[in-house]
Amino acid sequence: MATLETLIRWHHPEHGFNSAVRVYSPAEETGLIAFHWRLDITRSLYPNAVLAAAGIRTFPILL
Repeated sequence: MATLETLIRWHHPEHGFNSAVRVYSPAEETGLIAFHWRLDITRSLYPNAVLAAAGIRTFPILL
């Protein structure tokens, strides 16, 4: 694997998966965008850190 891209989707119990636009627009309006970005970055970096800790070659992450 050369690179990995993450796509943000939010699963709503009644409406199914929502796109990033439906998640981030309200987050920007309510000031919660920083929380979302921290969560997204953490979730993106964690698998790479687990691989590295296991001695497995990791892949570049562009933020």
